[in-house]
Amino acid sequence: MKYLTKKVHFSIILATVCTLSIACAQKKDEDKKKSDTSNLHWSYNKKTGPNEWANVSSKNAICVSGKSQSPINIETSNGKANQNMNKVDLKFRPTKMTLEKSGPLVRMVPTDASAKELNSVSLGSDTYTWKETQLHMPSEHTIDGKNADLEMEWMFENKEGKQSILSVLINEGPESLAAKNYIQTIKKNDLQKPQAVTEVVSVLGLFPFDNLSAFRYTGSLTTPPCTENVEWIVYKQAITMSKVQLNVLRKHIDETNRPLQKQNKRSIHSITTKVK
Repeated sequence: MKYLTKKVHFSIILATVCTLSIACAQKKDEDKKKSDTSNLHWSYNKKTGPNEWANVSSKNAICVSGKSQSPINIETSNGKANQNMNKVDLKFRPTKMTLEKSGPLVRMVPTDASAKELNSVSLGSDTYTWKETQLHMPSEHTIDGKNADLEMEWMFENKEGKQSILSVLINEGPESLAAKNYIQTIKKNDLQKPQAVTEVVSVLGLFPFDNLSAFRYTGSLTTPPCTENVEWIVYKQAITMSKVQLNVLRKHIDETNRPLQKQNKRSIHSITTKVK
């Protein structure tokens, strides 16, 4: 009789343990699903695209709530001359670069620390060093409502982590000799892993160096987490790449332009930058 009682008790305990184990396993699965959902990588597709970035992660909340978001449409007639905003000095040198594909974006990054220091932008007394360059097709910013074929967004960062982005718009036209080396690297590789450009790249050659007038405004990163208080300098004059060069890029770059954001009460300043 005692044996039967012990057996019954053991069966009850075993059943309880099993029930709790199943419940715990189910909870872990539910938590994992929640975690997987919250960590979904953002994209430009409908499910995790710009309209859903804030839902992909709580860290991206400002993508929806922010009042100083980028990109924007720039009306040339709205650019106000501002001498105080003119203190923008560029220091560019031929540089070793590495190309890589990060999520949906193709990026150019410094090959080493010296490549960062060789290229910088000074806003007044504050110096920002080159961090990376993102390629967006078509352009994210529009000028008087028109997209360019490509936008190169040169991202710089100061010691406090604040960012400034220099934007160069690119349209189809004569071949770009400065872009030749890195476009050949893209053409020969699938960018599944970082690829060093075989020769140094003329950074200044990738800017409209014969006309460095630009628009300046305060905006945000155009990709998550959409951090604000970013100083944008968008060059008025586009540079060109040949149809062949642009087609090489189109094979590797999907549509990666965030929809235009509201300007709200932000001012757009018309400035001229200078090369040191």
